[in-house]
Amino acid sequence: MSTYQDFLDNKGEKKWQDRWAASGVYTTPADTRADNKMYVLPQLPYPSGSGLHVGHAEVYAACDIYARYQRMIGKDGLQVIGWDSFGLPAENYAIKTNVHPRVSTDNAIENFREQIRTLGISVDWSREVGAHNADYYKWTQWFFLLMYKRGLAYRKEQAVNWCDSCKTVLANDQVKEGRCERCDSPINQRQMEQWYLKVTEYAEQLLEGLDRIDWPEETKKRQRDWIGKSEGANFVMQVKGTGVVFEVYDSVPQTYTAQTFAVIAPEHTALPSLIAGTEHEASVLAFVEDIKKKKRDGNKFVVEQEVEGIFTGLYMDDPYGTGDIPLWVASFAIADYGSGVVGCSAHDERDFRFAKKYNIPLRPVMFPEDPVEAEKVRNLEYCYHHDPEAVLMSPKEFAGRKWGEAREDMLDFLEEKGLAKRAVQYKLRDWSVSRQRFWGAPIPMLVSKDERQYKADSLPSFVLDLHAWGSSPNVQYHPWLHQVLQTLGIPSEQPALPSSETPEFHAWFEAANRVLPDDSTLQNGVVTGRSLGCWTAMKIAEQKKLRKLVLVAPTSPIDAWYKQVEGKLDMDIAKAFVFDNVDLAAVKKNVDEIVIFLSITDPYIPVEETEVFFESYFPQARVIRVRDAGHFDVEHGYDT
Repeated sequence: MSTYQDFLDNKGEKKWQDRWAASGVYTTPADTRADNKMYVLPQLPYPSGSGLHVGHAEVYAACDIYARYQRMIGKDGLQVIGWDSFGLPAENYAIKTNVHPRVSTDNAIENFREQIRTLGISVDWSREVGAHNADYYKWTQWFFLLMYKRGLAYRKEQAVNWCDSCKTVLANDQVKEGRCERCDSPINQRQMEQWYLKVTEYAEQLLEGLDRIDWPEETKKRQRDWIGKSEGANFVMQVKGTGVVFEVYDSVPQTYTAQTFAVIAPEHTALPSLIAGTEHEASVLAFVEDIKKKKRDGNKFVVEQEVEGIFTGLYMDDPYGTGDIPLWVASFAIADYGSGVVGCSAHDERDFRFAKKYNIPLRPVMFPEDPVEAEKVRNLEYCYHHDPEAVLMSPKEFAGRKWGEAREDMLDFLEEKGLAKRAVQYKLRDWSVSRQRFWGAPIPMLVSKDERQYKADSLPSFVLDLHAWGSSPNVQYHPWLHQVLQTLGIPSEQPALPSSETPEFHAWFEAANRVLPDDSTLQNGVVTGRSLGCWTAMKIAEQKKLRKLVLVAPTSPIDAWYKQVEGKLDMDIAKAFVFDNVDLAAVKKNVDEIVIFLSITDPYIPVEETEVFFESYFPQARVIRVRDAGHFDVEHGYDT
């Protein structure tokens, strides 16, 4: 009786594998139909020098069983194979051995390829791909450029975990007790400018999509917790004695009158300037450095559980009429969550512990129905929170209402009184493209080295904001933008352009030109316009060098626009304004960066044709399409 060992000794395995390869039995049929095809994608392995491990064999065997079954029932199957072949280990190996990473990677792939063939996995080798090959990573670059043009890829400077030995950035979960999990070297934090992908733009879609996938509930719960959606209200609060204004987020607006202090993140960029020259400056900065060091130590300091802080000596103007609010630096505050400043009260466990630790007064405003328990809450014996049956005692308009049922009415009340606006926050953060190394997909961007070079996340020196036809600086998103610029300390102008209802091109240009700063300031400046105002903005860019030009719903002298606005606008005014008034080639030459916002539901601007028009003149422009934005007006939510 023959055994499997006899089969191997007689090279039966190799015989059949050679015959499969020669006959192309696993090559995908060229004439497959859409209703008869099956695509099977196993994980693409990283080709390490050690070859396949048993986990690889398990995955490929499972996928192969499924692929073979699909073929047996008549499907045209494509089971693909490829290599996740860029990575840090190959680069470190190259540094150590002086062997180019392509050489070591290709050698490792050849070993993996032979092992997978030996396993008899039915993949279509004619479609093999490798992430390190130009015919593959050109598509990675294509996606990156598309994301950049859509406003989803950007650069900013941020503190990162840096390993001197591996010479790379590490994610937080790659740092174990302050050391690199790969080489055990100590980690330090560096300020580095990097590329980021704006995954936060898709937070709501990621959440909604979880309801439509067949995943275990525990996995979906972890995903929801990671995205971390929170619905609440933003209160506008000013730091007393300064012009600095923050939008302070409150996830539990029912108890807004309970807030007795606010906290700011240690890493907040505004903190050093806020405390500069004060008696608290040295102690606050020392505390900040200590917290940063503790955070670098990783697992020993759990940010969301720690309650360490220091008083800044500053107070926030209280919009609630209950006394000024002291501003503390707190270890648990997160710089890029909302504005990085959060209001705190007796009805949050962490706030409660923090206040108890530092003897900050607390003021409970909701209580249990049980009088004994209510007295305990009043005496601050424990933190009482998130009880739907809790009875509110403040504000007076809601006295006696239940905490749970009053939420929506409270939000309506706050908006009607002008105290706050509804807001949504997410814990999800934009993804850092941190390993921008030699052995990785080349990022297809060039950095200008001319005299106008500046850091991508540095603030502009000046902003000119121009309104639309029939509009003014006092409506739509312009007041909000003015407030934001004021908070950031950026000089700006928002002129009321003359004869708004019957605009004339040269009159608008002269009015805008009168408020411009000197040319050296404007070189690091931003000019933005909305709708017809975009042509005034471009006329300025034709004559002045600018850091950035932002066009919001720009009109354009094309047939599609004339047809779309016919009957809605005075066509004589429209045509006189946009026709042949600006040298667009000069605009392209003078402006470092051009960003164009278009709305898919704009009643005045045809999206496809407008994008084609502007890209023909400004191929470097980023065109950002926004869903359901109308004409970027208040009616569609664009008061911010």
